Amino acid sequence: MLGLIGLAVVGHATAQTSPPPAQAPHPGFIAPEAFGEWARSGELNVEAYDFEAAGFFKLSPQERTHWQMGVFNTLLNVGPQVISECSTVRQRNGAAMAWAQIAGQSKDAADWKATAKTIRARLAELDQMLRRSAPAKPSADPLVQELLVRFARDQDVRLIFSQVKWTEGMPPLAANNWLSAAVTRMTAIDCDNTAWLQARLQKIDWFTIPKYGEAADNAAWHLVQHADREPAFQRAMLAKLQALPPGETSGKRLGMLWDRVARAEGKLQRYGTQGLCKDGQWTPYESEDPANLDKRRAALGMTPIAEHMQAVSRDACMH
Repeated sequence: MLGLIGLAVVGHATAQTSPPPAQAPHPGFIAPEAFGEWARSGELNVEAYDFEAAGFFKLSPQERTHWQMGVFNTLLNVGPQVISECSTVRQRNGAAMAWAQIAGQSKDAADWKATAKTIRARLAELDQMLRRSAPAKPSADPLVQELLVRFARDQDVRLIFSQVKWTEGMPPLAANNWLSAAVTRMTAIDCDNTAWLQARLQKIDWFTIPKYGEAADNAAWHLVQHADREPAFQRAMLAKLQALPPGETSGKRLGMLWDRVARAEGKLQRYGTQGLCKDGQWTPYESEDPANLDKRRAALGMTPIAEHMQAVSRDACMH
């Protein structure tokens, strides 16, 4: 089981580590280059870093802006050898940029304290919820059960985008930065799920419906669909699923993955499954040969695009 192993990437593994010696009051405030390097290496727990105690708010507003830009430049300069968005370095960078942004946008120490306290409390609540993630219907097969638990966590972490409770009552600055802080959880979970699935599929090829059941096929597909940070894996899985005999996997989900891969490669989608919400309505991105879109969808057992738009608008755009 994941057990939130992936969350160590964004700082939890260093929660007990003593702060770096350069974390000193102004005028010896930690240099942006050092902050970036320590965050990247895991020596500094960015989620617990106390910008007020370190003297950040004794800097002038101009100095704080300059420091923040220096941190961003350091974090973005990870070198050509770091490619995968799932690498430890890239994940730590994401967390460091989120918290450097929160500090940089705080107008003073009081603003920082209120914002950091609120976001940290919500993150703790989110972590607790994710530790309890479980499928509605467990499986007696240990491998399928592990897959279903991971899928449940995959779905639970995405509630940060749709449930208003996560930002309810937050100070404005905390609400504006909630997603940038919380998305580190989703990244860690997605990356861990991708690595787990890659390893398992080397042995079983796929969680086919006849052998493992519809729920397993659905769960595995979702993990592939959310493996956007590993596009080569998504492309390989699309080829694998296309090669399966009829009935081994869902045609509807195959169409969704086709569109996901096409969009990632800068191509037009084929089945109209990828789109965006605006003013409570979901609209698909442009598709190839739009006049025959419904015919292609019907061939995979998908509903007409108009019905799909209504359903997604109702389920995903009304929050």
